[in-house]
Amino acid sequence: MNKPKPRVYFLHGDDEFAMAEFIKDLRLKVGDDSTADMNIVTFNTSDLDWADLEAAANSTPFLSDRRLLILYEVEKIKNAPARSDRLIALCEHIPESTALLLVERNPKTSSKMSPIHKWAKNNPEISFIRTCTTPQGARFRSWLEEQAAAHGGSFEQDAAELLAEWTQEDPRLASQELRKLLDYVDLQRAIRVEDIEQCTPYRGQTTIFALVDALGQRRGEEAQKILHQVLQDADVRSVFGMIIRQFRLILLARDLMDSGKVPGNTIHKSDFVVKKVSTQARNFTLADLERIYHELLAIDLRSKNGEMDLEIALDSLVSVITS
Repeated sequence: MNKPKPRVYFLHGDDEFAMAEFIKDLRLKVGDDSTADMNIVTFNTSDLDWADLEAAANSTPFLSDRRLLILYEVEKIKNAPARSDRLIALCEHIPESTALLLVERNPKTSSKMSPIHKWAKNNPEISFIRTCTTPQGARFRSWLEEQAAAHGGSFEQDAAELLAEWTQEDPRLASQELRKLLDYVDLQRAIRVEDIEQCTPYRGQTTIFALVDALGQRRGEEAQKILHQVLQDADVRSVFGMIIRQFRLILLARDLMDSGKVPGNTIHKSDFVVKKVSTQARNFTLADLERIYHELLAIDLRSKNGEMDLEIALDSLVSVITS
């Protein structure tokens, strides 16, 4: 005997991208375009008319097996007992011809179950629960690899980590960039680090790596050339921000290395970035890095106060470091 379909779907978590993908898939199951719009109704708890929701729940589907009701912002009623009780009562009497999807957004730090969540957990025979938590660190890299595999693609070593780093572990943004990369390689080979450097809008970061390499090895002429190249393609304030970020990570790595600690255990970035900053840290002493970092902060303050031109200040800084 086939198991009955859930009548109540409960989504909760902080990953809005995963929620949107789940909702999209559920909408597709309602029917084709000609009937779906007549059988899908959305509501928000912030302006909810309970009579409309209850009437929609008990309406007969139009040329389809089921209707889909989506109720957003369920988190807004978790501290309102009367409203939570009314929603639970609706869930308990929802007809089999209706699928009620409840969307409750929770911050990562939230661990307390809402009344609706508890009800769904205690009624598995008619409810389905999906937890949507944004993956981080190694989990995000694995998620990217799974997404690539689902579309028939794959990553070479370090490539998934680099994409995770450059998209700041944002699932929606990473998914967009992944699709572009899969089109770029045409599913004929694995995505490589150089593909990401070439095709994503975050490729300026690899130039910053090259700039810091040249600075650390005291190659002044090359460092000036790289700086001017990156400034042709990006706003000087954005470039300056990447330089500050890079030296902050290198300073942290150098401090950890001098203390006999492993940077990867403390620097919460991808393995690709940890390896890179650890290598670069070996080109500087801790005193050098502290001096450079304090100078960067001073430049930031003076440029924001209008006391100096930021591009000229960066040129000067490169000369001082590599002299």
